[in-house]
Amino acid sequence: MKEPIDIEELIALKPDLIIYPSYTPPALVSEFRRIATSLDINWKDNVNVRMRKLGALFGKEQAANEWISSYANRSEYWQRTLKDQIGHKETAVAFVYHHGLFVYTGHHFGHTLYNGLGFEPPDRVRELMSNDSQMKWKRISLESIHAYSSDRIFMALPAFGPDAARVRQLLEDEAWLTLPAVQAGKVRYVDLSLANYNPITLNDHLEAIGASMLEGLTDFTIPYSQMT
Repeated sequence: MKEPIDIEELIALKPDLIIYPSYTPPALVSEFRRIATSLDINWKDNVNVRMRKLGALFGKEQAANEWISSYANRSEYWQRTLKDQIGHKETAVAFVYHHGLFVYTGHHFGHTLYNGLGFEPPDRVRELMSNDSQMKWKRISLESIHAYSSDRIFMALPAFGPDAARVRQLLEDEAWLTLPAVQAGKVRYVDLSLANYNPITLNDHLEAIGASMLEGLTDFTIPYSQMT
């Protein structure tokens, strides 16, 4: 359902079961439980843990394990295919601009870079991941962005709305323009929609980024020139 959730629309669907993320406000959880049996999924779980939990819940353990194996196989394929494009111990970092600037750690975009494609995280990101293996991202200032410098940069961008205008300013700021990866032309931009964290998006993300690197593309979802 779209957000914010319309309780009356939810009631009209007559669900037997409602699954919600663990960050859902208690008042909304109470509404869910009034409508149907409701279970939470830990928002901090990595995607494989989520898949196994959902597989056990619905008696689909085999399907869950098949997806996990399939993703691992595609990861191996792309790492073999891109061995000439990705150098040994080459680092990569991903940022997102969504009501502020964030750096990804091991989930979402980081899952694709570090688990899917085999990039190494820069030291500061590795430190964040070591301190909290379930961290998804960390809000940072533009002034601190050089602390997360790496061989390659990936940026998830909003295509429209107020954030798109703010991103345009960010990408013209000296702090951004003086990053070594920016000066070397090793930046790739993707649409914000590809920065989600679910099996379908992760499959699409892996394939899109793998193909873009193989073809030498930099703007493979929304060209910077089309941002408004």
